[in-house]
Amino acid sequence: ARKVNKGLFKRIRVKGRKKKTEEEEEEESEMPDFSAMEKELDPDDMKGEDTRFVSKPTKINVEKVMSVSAGREHGACITNEGEVYVWGSARHGRLGIGEAATDSTLPFDELDANDTYIARPARLELKAIKMTSIACGHKHTVACDAYGVCYAWGSARYGKLGLGRDTSHLPLEPPDEQGAQDPYSHHVLTPQKVASFGTVPVAQVFAGPYTSWALHRTDKQPSVIFGWGLARYGLLGVGDAPAHCCWTERFDKGVPAEDCIECKKQLDTNKMTENTVFVEGRIGHTPFSRVRVSEPSDLQKEILLESDPEDPFDKFIPYPVEVPAMASLNVVHIAAGAYHNLAISQSGQIYSWGLLRHGRCGMGKYDPESKFNVRANKVIYDRSVKTFAREERFDIDFKGNIKISVHDNCSWYLPAPKLVDSLQSKKFDTCAVGEMHSAAVTSDGRLFTWGCARHARLGTPDKWDDLLIDPQDPEGRYRAEPAEVHGLKVGMVACTSCSTLVVAKQGAKNPPWLDEQIDDATKKKGFFSAVFATSTAKKGKGTAKVAAVEEMDAVARMQKELDEDEELGTVDENGNKKKKGCPVM
Repeated sequence: ARKVNKGLFKRIRVKGRKKKTEEEEEEESEMPDFSAMEKELDPDDMKGEDTRFVSKPTKINVEKVMSVSAGREHGACITNEGEVYVWGSARHGRLGIGEAATDSTLPFDELDANDTYIARPARLELKAIKMTSIACGHKHTVACDAYGVCYAWGSARYGKLGLGRDTSHLPLEPPDEQGAQDPYSHHVLTPQKVASFGTVPVAQVFAGPYTSWALHRTDKQPSVIFGWGLARYGLLGVGDAPAHCCWTERFDKGVPAEDCIECKKQLDTNKMTENTVFVEGRIGHTPFSRVRVSEPSDLQKEILLESDPEDPFDKFIPYPVEVPAMASLNVVHIAAGAYHNLAISQSGQIYSWGLLRHGRCGMGKYDPESKFNVRANKVIYDRSVKTFAREERFDIDFKGNIKISVHDNCSWYLPAPKLVDSLQSKKFDTCAVGEMHSAAVTSDGRLFTWGCARHARLGTPDKWDDLLIDPQDPEGRYRAEPAEVHGLKVGMVACTSCSTLVVAKQGAKNPPWLDEQIDDATKKKGFFSAVFATSTAKKGKGTAKVAAVEEMDAVARMQKELDEDEELGTVDENGNKKKKGCPVM
């Protein structure tokens, strides 16, 4: 099927192709040869995906770069002269290159003809505009220029471009090869001014996957933070939104269902009997949420959060609003993640807000039911743990009475920025967030991490049994409080989805415990040979033959190990190694 589709995509693209000019042919000849790149060995979770990669740092041909940002599938940088260069996926207009994003001469992913990309940095035509700050989200980009004007482009979903409620006039992504079209793929192809700021200048911008942030700074006043985009799990930090059962009435147990238009839509009397507690599916409707915020140059007022058509719990604000809880903090830096954020104040204090799951906000144990008793297969309820807000919904019983209930038992969240108490005695210079973990660096170079410990992303020698367990993800163990990564002096830190990267200061060395693990694994035989020798010795099969293993590259070593394991019966019929014992982080 893939071969048929691949041929179909090519035919669709070739139909509309124009004859290439000499300049275009010369430009194409300079495109990197991806066929020579290393390729992942087609693991189960990547079948059909393009798994080519570069295994060592490679210089990109852009000079005098002042700042750089990376999104999920695209990147951008600013030079000292204020020029912007972009590369990566051009889909949803995230590169800001205009109609060129859909040009039939652009290369495209072999599994999706709409997924065009630019393989080398391309300079944006900005008509004398000099950018000073840029940030990439998953499918959008925000920037600001030397005059404080804020720009945004890319996917407009969840209001993350800040262009207002009505996006129906924006273009949609073209239909796929079967004629299907995403009705929520409204996007902007070129940089657009975020008009809500008016004359309020923006000094710096930040972006998460589904949110955008702007910092306004004056000489004598504390900085002001504006945020827009997805507000679910308190992601915008604008405070808890009181739940309303209908547009005009605050929730009240005495309000009958027939007085709530939304409840009447969900109430199906044909499916209810005297023994029915809730309607089928247990969902009445999502609450209408209101918050008190102020737009730039405007007074504070109460607004109703928007809801995404596909998921009503995905509340969002489609234009910039001030984050009231940050008004007096004088924030200088924001690290925005998928469902949680960190901020650093002028005094070096760390604040966090958003989803608490997997301990990513560093607030300590937040879920009274998060310690799971494996033997008894029961949850231990710890009444000493402080409870936080959780996502709620309205249900209806068989009598038509309205009841508010928890929508997701693991949806604990912080609706507004809160000081990370265990770090308040330290001064921080920078911080970063991954998908489910966080990291921060003090002014004297000490690194602290917290959150999900899976895949060893925290960099600390945590014992698996000492970590907390997520009720819905037994392997997603986590540390809910910050801990120092000893032995490192760090200048900068960055987090990917499942890893942490640091720039160590000159003279830094590996932590002693890490050196010991490396020595044990690589002594004489190399890492893969050490693992094999250990496993075979335990089974009483003797020692492994390790001659010339160090001369082999990583792929050849892995293949050799697999072949030898097959001979010893340590792999199953599908070629997967048989697992024993506890999972490894």
